[in-house]
Amino acid sequence: RNLFGPDRYESEELVELLSNENRVTKETPPTFIFHTTEDQAVPVENAVRFYSALRTHGVNCEMHIYQKGRHGVGLAQTDPVLSSWPARLEDWLRTNAYLPGLPN
Repeated sequence: RNLFGPDRYESEELVELLSNENRVTKETPPTFIFHTTEDQAVPVENAVRFYSALRTHGVNCEMHIYQKGRHGVGLAQTDPVLSSWPARLEDWLRTNAYLPGLPN
């Protein structure tokens, strides 16, 4: 609903159609999810449902939920806790050998 604004949605069917968790298939690419509980624009529950759908379809995925942080924190380089997420992503990429030339 936040993506296009509340006035753009005329039906719950459209909301369901555009919900990430409803679009997952076994062909969905491996997915790394980083979210915060304090995000007021996209509820963390959306990320949890998406993660659950990925797992249900056998998609390789990893999720990290941080307690603090607004929507759009980006790289969060100045936050001592949130700034750790790029290292978690790198760990995941290494563990799964997703980047050629990156040692596991």
